Amino acid sequence: MKLDPVVKKENLYMLLGSAVCTIIVQLVFWTVGRYDMTVLWGGLWGFFITSLNFFIMSIALQKAMATGDEQQAKMKLQASYTGRMLLLVALMVVGIVVPFMHWAPVLISVFFPRVVITVRGIISSVRNRGKEESTASSPVSYDDEDEEGEDGFERMVGHFGKRAASGIEAMNTGDANDSQSETENAAADDDLSDKDK
Repeated sequence: MKLDPVVKKENLYMLLGSAVCTIIVQLVFWTVGRYDMTVLWGGLWGFFITSLNFFIMSIALQKAMATGDEQQAKMKLQASYTGRMLLLVALMVVGIVVPFMHWAPVLISVFFPRVVITVRGIISSVRNRGKEESTASSPVSYDDEDEEGEDGFERMVGHFGKRAASGIEAMNTGDANDSQSETENAAADDDLSDKDK
């Protein structure tokens, strides 16, 4: 399966952000004088868990979007979530039980994705605020493909949701139009039959 460019980009951001968080945790342990090889191995294991979890989530999201059916996509995502959580718990237990890994960096790594997403959101909002101030006099264009402030996954999910909603709306509109045209055709047939009499 070919990875979507947005999926690649988001995974790259997550890898870089998690690496920075891992380094910060290592530096904190070193600063407080508690650093040893177990902290390093725990940090690397936590980095691996975080990266793997995010990658599996992004693949599941891409596959769910490819179905084109909102209900089926939700079911796929729910199944993926359950599987990912079980895998995450199992890998965390390994990181805690194995004696050559420090448990703290392993547990702290669970929060890395939230930290990375929050920091990216803050950076995007600051960047967008600067753009809005510099282009205050020019008209604003809202193009779905160029929304800088929107997270890549939010954009992917949003596009899927819009596509699914518009498809359902089109189906409902089509049904309404069909029933209306059927009613009009029936009325026209009645008029013709009345004229023939």
